Amino acid sequence: MLIDVNVLVLATATELPAHAAVKAWWENVLATEPRIALPWATTLGFIRIVSNTKWRTPALPVREAWQLAAEWLDRPNVVVPEPTEDYASRLGAFLNLPEMRAEHVPDAHLAALAVVNGLVLVSRDRGFGRYPALIWRDPIVAPASIA
Repeated sequence: MLIDVNVLVLATATELPAHAAVKAWWENVLATEPRIALPWATTLGFIRIVSNTKWRTPALPVREAWQLAAEWLDRPNVVVPEPTEDYASRLGAFLNLPEMRAEHVPDAHLAALAVVNGLVLVSRDRGFGRYPALIWRDPIVAPASIA
């Protein structure tokens, strides 16, 4: 499974309504899932969001956000997925969708990365439904069906 940034943010942001459910799901996945894909885009997005005072007060210091991310990346079941030779054509197909806008580009990257690596993408963002061939799941709506 490939993790979107909003899963990590919700798992750590105690002030958000979905926090408890996503945190429980994330902790279970870290303990039981044999392979979790954590792209650099997700990791860096997490650090950028949780350390930004415009988004969160008090924000985490960047070094603390990195420390959390580094702990996840150091786990033996966490990998950083790489684009395959099919990545550019898949990304191009997604970027050429009629409804594509600038704010969708990071999601198109994650969707293409998931598809070419044969991974289910996990996110609370229903916008991932726009990408053909992508299998995605919401960790709250269908937690048991993600594997």
